[in-house]
Amino acid sequence: AVIVLEEQTGISKAATALVLGVLLWALVGTGIDLENFNAAVEGTLEDVAEVVFFLLAALSIVEIMDAYKGFDIITKAIQAKTQKELMVVIGILTFLLSSVLNNLTVVIVMVSLLQKLVKDDDFRLKLGGLVVVASNAGGAWTPIGDITTTMLYIGGQVT
Repeated sequence: AVIVLEEQTGISKAATALVLGVLLWALVGTGIDLENFNAAVEGTLEDVAEVVFFLLAALSIVEIMDAYKGFDIITKAIQAKTQKELMVVIGILTFLLSSVLNNLTVVIVMVSLLQKLVKDDDFRLKLGGLVVVASNAGGAWTPIGDITTTMLYIGGQVT
């Protein structure tokens, strides 16, 4: 009813839909077990908050790199003359970075780099797919696995 009466109530349709969506997500996502509702919502929100805070930190690092011209240094160092050479350079760079950094962080950094480096949308999309594959392969390539696997092992969650 609030969405239909937007002009009369002065409440935005988007805000109403967002609040209703969150409430329905919380009810349905937790199985609508009202007895254990609080515990289920807390567990779900903790998981979501971990991802959101990680992404905020990773994106902040990317923005700081961009503000201090960190991407300019990398883009000037890449001397690929053809698309094929650029694919090889991007693939190897992503592969090597993902062996020392978290895969998601590497993907965020490399996609930001691609936005500065490649103007053709179709080719940039193909390189984005290469970045995802190379990032996952690089993490698996290291002798101890990627950072996430190591953290799980240290935390005793992998035996």
